[in-house]
Amino acid sequence: MESLPAVLLLLLTVSGASPEGKPDASWSEGPVRYLLTSEEERAFRKLDSEDEIRAFVEQFWDRRDPDPLTPQNEFREEFQHRVLSANRLFTETTKPGWKTDRGKIYVLLGPPDEIAASPVQAHRRGQTSWAYRHPPQPELGPFVVVRFDQGADGEYRLAPDAFAESQLVRLSSPASLPRTTTDFAVPRPSSGLEARMELSRLQAVPMPLSAPRVSVSWSTLGPPFRACTSHYLSEDALTLVALTFEVDPTFLREEAGFRPAKVRALGHVAQQGGSKRFDLGQMTVQKPFPETGSSRPLRFQAMRTLEPGPYRAYFALVDGRERLRGSYQHDFVVLDLAREGLTLSSMTLVEEIEEIAPSTSAPRHKPFIIGNLRVVPRCRAVFDASEQLGLYYQIYEGPGAPAEEEVEYEIEYRFQLLLDGKRFQVGAPLRVHGARRLVQGQTFQLSSWPPGEYAVSLTVRDPSGGSQAEEELIFEIR
Repeated sequence: MESLPAVLLLLLTVSGASPEGKPDASWSEGPVRYLLTSEEERAFRKLDSEDEIRAFVEQFWDRRDPDPLTPQNEFREEFQHRVLSANRLFTETTKPGWKTDRGKIYVLLGPPDEIAASPVQAHRRGQTSWAYRHPPQPELGPFVVVRFDQGADGEYRLAPDAFAESQLVRLSSPASLPRTTTDFAVPRPSSGLEARMELSRLQAVPMPLSAPRVSVSWSTLGPPFRACTSHYLSEDALTLVALTFEVDPTFLREEAGFRPAKVRALGHVAQQGGSKRFDLGQMTVQKPFPETGSSRPLRFQAMRTLEPGPYRAYFALVDGRERLRGSYQHDFVVLDLAREGLTLSSMTLVEEIEEIAPSTSAPRHKPFIIGNLRVVPRCRAVFDASEQLGLYYQIYEGPGAPAEEEVEYEIEYRFQLLLDGKRFQVGAPLRVHGARRLVQGQTFQLSSWPPGEYAVSLTVRDPSGGSQAEEELIFEIR
């Protein structure tokens, strides 16, 4: 009988008894035993079905996610990284490295700052000491030394007085502990989560164990979650960004108790290549909510003025019981609209545009409201032939430009079919002469259009000044 490949054996060891992503009844006997609270362990033993176990494991890791607004669970990744490192480093016995005493300390505290190996003495084979200058457990103090004795079988075990030196070393200089690289040297993880690995954080259970859990696979989050941005010039010459987050209602199983009215979205924006971060807080939901069985996505929006440049937005979907249902991230570049001459905002696909009564007290721009228009963006650029294509954009002139009623713009829409890397003109261009409104909305019926990928090109000209601006948008008809 052939033996299992080493890599497969390692994967089976890390997850307990089954590969990661398919936990079974032996999951609690794996490395997570170091994290499980007694309450969690009792609850896990009562589970019967694979679905219950899978839901429990997902909820277990969700509780320990330090930042639900990112797609990955940094805590889980750090834990798995430490388990793999322990298996690779501590191979003096046949048992997996994470099961050894050194492996347990490594998994819970991370790699030590200092390692010292003592000479072999008559009553013991050898001893190694690990020093942590700033251990993640505050109750251990600012400087901790953990000692391991090597037994006759070659395995290092926690010494009877494993932590006895900690108090003495804490009062002396950390430099008094000699450093050696004869044992092993591991670079510190760069994820920045060591400070979050204290035992109280590892075993925190902020949500009831009995709460039902929806199974969410990150690999399936592409179609159900979408995001898009629209860019407009604000009164202070910055770029006002409308961030829209869409959720397909069919993504969440109704039997899990999901109700659109009880769900909310949170978000933040981080500057790429910089240190700035902006909290979007709880995003505004589009109302009315989608009816049961409706294919209309659940939409959330937030608005924020941002400087031009690249950004990444993080969104988290949370239900009425404060359970994370999923997260999504979206990269975008903020346009510089405060330029001289004729400029266009981003051309936005819209689900609907509706004129509303102007308000003297409410802000001029707020989620789904731009001036005296209710504008609902559409992030999914895929249409059925029965739908209509809706576009919204704004026209800007540079400082000192004439008032809106003094300029008559020429607007042109061109449609092209994209096929095998080539473009084919579709019909004649649609031209609008004498347009005076700086806010433009246009709809096009798609009922007679064949399936395919299309580009709509927009050109706005100022005949009096000879300037023009262009935008383009890609969409698909199925």
